Amino acid sequence: MTAFVDIETLGSNPYQRRIVMIHLNHAKRIQPWKACETSEPEIIGSFIEAPDFLRNDEVAEFNILNFDFLSVTGRPPAHHHMDCSTHRELHNRYWFDLLQFLGGQNKSVNCWISKCGIKRDCSCTGRDVLLLFERDEYGKVETHGVEDLILCELLHDKLLGEEVRH
Repeated sequence: MTAFVDIETLGSNPYQRRIVMIHLNHAKRIQPWKACETSEPEIIGSFIEAPDFLRNDEVAEFNILNFDFLSVTGRPPAHHHMDCSTHRELHNRYWFDLLQFLGGQNKSVNCWISKCGIKRDCSCTGRDVLLLFERDEYGKVETHGVEDLILCELLHDKLLGEEVRH
């Protein structure tokens, strides 16, 4: 089974920018962790310790290896949640990066979903997260994150020739 992960941060540097939201989509059930409800260390800890996340065969997302994975494991708040076995579990997991599958070209997820005939409904992008967060527009950040999860799942299914489930 494949789980999909989307992480929203307040900037593009995965080591330096605060995580404000993580979404995990496993078996059509979306689990959000939000900075407007809890602290960054609690978001990271809850995500790392989520049993569904640790049991999955595959974790997929667009640019997961160069951004999402580093955002979680490289942030100082993650370090007290990362004992040796958790670290090994995370690093030995099968990470499916849609960007790398597509050849690592510097094209956005929007470019690829458009080529596959998938449409985006939400007008917000990852670039908007900082401004939306500063304006306390958490609902728009969440809408963007959930849509990214669904779009990446649709793209994953299209690329791998699986029946689209949404």
